[in-house]
Amino acid sequence: MPSRFYSWEDLHALSNQLAHRVLDAGRPVDTIVGIARTGLLPAMLAAFVIDTRNVLTISVRTTATDVPSEQRLTPVIGSHLMREDVEGRHCLLVDDVVDTGATMNAAKRALEELGAASISTAALIWSRVAFARNDQTGPCPADFWVEELDVWAAVPWEPKS
Repeated sequence: MPSRFYSWEDLHALSNQLAHRVLDAGRPVDTIVGIARTGLLPAMLAAFVIDTRNVLTISVRTTATDVPSEQRLTPVIGSHLMREDVEGRHCLLVDDVVDTGATMNAAKRALEELGAASISTAALIWSRVAFARNDQTGPCPADFWVEELDVWAAVPWEPKS
């Protein structure tokens, strides 16, 4: 499958751009939640730009693209965030790549159930590969993103095949 490789430097620059887009939009953010594992680095880098020390993680054990389409499962939250971690907070939910939005939407629902005051969603890259594979159309599932791709996004932390 064709792909676009992103270096560590690329991802650092994209994280900065993403954080500035959120700031420029005027969205309130007092808590950043990185989707483990791949959203943790972009979340941490964005926290420096947005200037918040309240950085949390949420784990999604199964993502929609982990298996072939005929075997897809609903993403399962594996995190143990407490209500007091997010209740009344303005959260920015961050991942590296968003495709169908299933993982991000599951994490967003979990934050809603814990009483977040507001939730904005963000990803460095919107890869429309899964959209095309599922005959899905529509806008990006994230509120904020930096780049759009019609190929797979390859990041440096993925194992080489």
